[in-house]
Amino acid sequence: MRAPNGYGTVYKLSGKRRRPWVVRVTVGYRPNDNGGLSPIVNYIGYYATQKEAFQARDEYNKTKQPGYIPTFIELADLFEEEHFPTIKEQTQRSYRAARGKCSTIAFKAVSDITYTDLQEVVNAAKASTQAILRVYLNLVFKEALRREYIDRNPAELLKVAKTEKSTIHYRFTSDEIRKLWTVADTPAGAFVLLTIYTGARPSELLAAELTGDCLKVASGKTANASRLIPVHEDAKDLLKFFPFPWATYSAVLAPYKAALTSAGVLFYTNPETGKQATHKPHDGRHTFATLWHEQRLNEGIRRYIQGHAQQGIGEQVYTHYDIDVIREELNRLKV
Repeated sequence: MRAPNGYGTVYKLSGKRRRPWVVRVTVGYRPNDNGGLSPIVNYIGYYATQKEAFQARDEYNKTKQPGYIPTFIELADLFEEEHFPTIKEQTQRSYRAARGKCSTIAFKAVSDITYTDLQEVVNAAKASTQAILRVYLNLVFKEALRREYIDRNPAELLKVAKTEKSTIHYRFTSDEIRKLWTVADTPAGAFVLLTIYTGARPSELLAAELTGDCLKVASGKTANASRLIPVHEDAKDLLKFFPFPWATYSAVLAPYKAALTSAGVLFYTNPETGKQATHKPHDGRHTFATLWHEQRLNEGIRRYIQGHAQQGIGEQVYTHYDIDVIREELNRLKV
């Protein structure tokens, strides 16, 4: 990541220093012995934290260029430089993809970009990508607000298209689960059943570690993926095949299909579409969530078990579940 041309560079000096962060700007060029030009560099200052250095650079540019307002693309560069080091790589890729959809506003000064401009950007995107695009635009314009380039955030009220309910995944029925137990004495059969009893993503189940009677998920798709999942009392015998012999999601696809074929549950007719389909590895996770809702168990605990964000600031900040409470609620689930 780098700032717009001429804006200056923030970097950290090596070794132990009280003020290791440096702001350096190029103020001109001079001829060198090779017949080219070498930059003339000024050091604005040295700072204890990166945040202080970024703030000092902003203040310098406001003084150097009175009334300076960056274009959207320049602001996006500043946002990435400052925040991407703390954002997961998968999220970075999503934000870069969102940035690529902003060509119509790329070279407009951020203070000239209106709500209407942004809504047109969102409307032009596919419905499935509009939500992440709205998140990205909101973050970039919050950055503009923080840096005092604008006095209100035009991205706050953006609307996105309602996406239709996915019909790609569908739950296992009670009869199908009973048939799956006929292949529970195989690694693939145990894997399928554990996706139902834990609600974990298939890739999480493959990478998890066994800690006592809990599966430890270190990281995953979301910031809330790191967690301990107690193993349901009815599923503990399935742990004899743990850890599973497949390293990746793609490696488990063929064994998964073979286990479902052997149990006679690979194909099903989706009652919502009336079409025949095949069960997929994430269907176990959908089954867990559906059963949990049907039995009206604690929703906050389900979100924790499945690695979802808690709803609302209150739950996100103040709710912490004891593992014994999670285990007790999980064991109430009838599969």
